[in-house]
Amino acid sequence: MGWLDFWNWRPSQAPPPSSTSTDPLILHDETLPMALSPDNYVSAGIKFCTSPAGRYGFILGTTMYRKRTSKTEFLSTLRLDIIDFWTNERHKTTIHDLTRCGNYFVHFYAIDESTLVLVDHNQSLSVITQRLVLIDHEKRKIEVPFERRYTLTTSPFSMIKLAIGKNVCAVLAAQPLFDEWQLILIPKFPLFNLPDKLIDPTVTMNRSLLPALQASTNCVDIAYRLTPFFTEKDRKLNFFVTNLETRCLDSDLRIATMDIVTGECRIRLAKPDPKSMFPYSGNIDCDMPVVADCATKQHGATNVLLAARYRPSQGAVREIANNLIMGSTNMLLNVLFRFVGIDTKVFGDIFINSITMLVKIRSKIMLPVKVRVGILDVETFQWRFLTENEADFNSMHATLTGDDQKIVILHREFNQEAKSTRHWVEFNLLKSMKCDLKAFAMKALLSKRNDTTSRILTRMCRHREYVF
Repeated sequence: MGWLDFWNWRPSQAPPPSSTSTDPLILHDETLPMALSPDNYVSAGIKFCTSPAGRYGFILGTTMYRKRTSKTEFLSTLRLDIIDFWTNERHKTTIHDLTRCGNYFVHFYAIDESTLVLVDHNQSLSVITQRLVLIDHEKRKIEVPFERRYTLTTSPFSMIKLAIGKNVCAVLAAQPLFDEWQLILIPKFPLFNLPDKLIDPTVTMNRSLLPALQASTNCVDIAYRLTPFFTEKDRKLNFFVTNLETRCLDSDLRIATMDIVTGECRIRLAKPDPKSMFPYSGNIDCDMPVVADCATKQHGATNVLLAARYRPSQGAVREIANNLIMGSTNMLLNVLFRFVGIDTKVFGDIFINSITMLVKIRSKIMLPVKVRVGILDVETFQWRFLTENEADFNSMHATLTGDDQKIVILHREFNQEAKSTRHWVEFNLLKSMKCDLKAFAMKALLSKRNDTTSRILTRMCRHREYVF
């Protein structure tokens, strides 16, 4: 038996699209009502999280409806889809009447099976808000009984990330154009308060952490696109490091660490996977992934999940093909706008279709569809490679459950003809060698209801085992 065992379940064939709410693990985005003004909508990427035990999955919709109550006030409504992984059922619901809700949703996470926390940023008010969301699964009702706001002044170009520990969260706001950083600490549960005797994280980061990182080597900086993570029971906050020349993860696997109690800063070195050399690619054409092609997740557990895709390095055959395609695309664009014109019925369509085809070919060459997924053990700082997923990086959302035993991957697929988006879920069970597989399986089965035991046993017979 290897270091990890994977318990994978995925439908052999995705069910056909349907509008009924009984289709297992399949969701469809609804069409916006045309009677409402488009100005009342704010569109953003979906957010996905799971309950700590992994029974429920929560998908925050891509569209927010805003109803104006005054010149500066809105009441916002969000769509929330809830998936029950035990029974393969899902239902749609909405979160109503959110006051002073910002246009940017930083994150949302689950405290337990019926409690969510939604974090949004309102730039016009310079506040970041934690909203406590209570879910009644039997009555299928949602309430937002409590909100807590914190001051956070940013620019329109800022990128905000939220690190989730066991009891503390850290909000990192980076303004790369001005080389400014802001870092605030907030309680994970909005009703609680932070521990006493914590440092000023923004001052410590700018005066101690960044100089210590730059003193270790040249041309490196904090990877502001990647979410930080906590270690040692929320005592230390860690940051991934990027190479400023290549915009990739640091090839020496440096991790900048800051103690939020004493203010001590240091640089640690992580170790790659001994077999696959993850997070290195292992190929000749490419080495480390570009930071923009990475996504990290941690939910107060001992592991950090990394999903990454790898681009070819300069001088490779793909790079040469990329230059040829880009030159041809630019030439066709110049001819189209200068001589032909977009309104031309015959030649205009030919040029537009040709340019679209070249862009798709370039995407296939330069952006591989395979995504590598691995985890970082924050106790030993050892990387472990898990699997390679053939999916579009921008259409998949991978997350770890709070019990550190399951990885859930949400896939999205847009149907051009039906003008709808279909979702399906890949559910993985992560088990360490130190755990007895039989005892683990029996404990999981006994904790579930009797009417679902037969279904779970049927699935376990169809699961494929990955040995590392």
